[in-house]
Amino acid sequence: MTSISFLFRSFVISLEITLCSLPDQALLGAKQARAEEIGNISRAIPEGIMPRKKHKILVFSKAFTYYHSSIAVAKEMAKQMGEKTGLFDADFTDDPKDLNGKGYRRFYSMVGHNDGGRDTYLAFEVHVDDRKVFDSGNMTKGDKAKPVDISVQGANSLKPIVTNGRDGKPEGDHADWGYAFLVK
Repeated sequence: MTSISFLFRSFVISLEITLCSLPDQALLGAKQARAEEIGNISRAIPEGIMPRKKHKILVFSKAFTYYHSSIAVAKEMAKQMGEKTGLFDADFTDDPKDLNGKGYRRFYSMVGHNDGGRDTYLAFEVHVDDRKVFDSGNMTKGDKAKPVDISVQGANSLKPIVTNGRDGKPEGDHADWGYAFLVK
């Protein structure tokens, strides 16, 4: 029961942000979870949880060149988990301006190059109201994750961005925005 409890706490405070680089290319990939994946998710979520308080979460995902099927699956999981457990209501957006008027104070995350990628470089940036407030510098596979802790109080927009880094190549860039969440 402890691991299930931890999973729910982690999920409620987490927001997965999946970003790719090169915004000028056409968006490819699956935008919906397959029926088999939806069924697997439904069977994996426990029933009968009685939360003391129902939370509201905002799930933000924005892909520029490739919409990985895991994004659709994660969104379906968030939807079903909230409905089935009663822990939260989830809103979904790909619009960075949905931060406006929500009363958030801080944005947190741990960023890094996923070790499943190739030996390429990428860099993470965070823009608040079109002003760059975080730059990870070049990161490659095997580098330690870097913490992101940014004030968003009074902000209208938040744009987490991944660039190609110093090698300029998007092939093999696997960016992770781990444990990303906003705090009111």
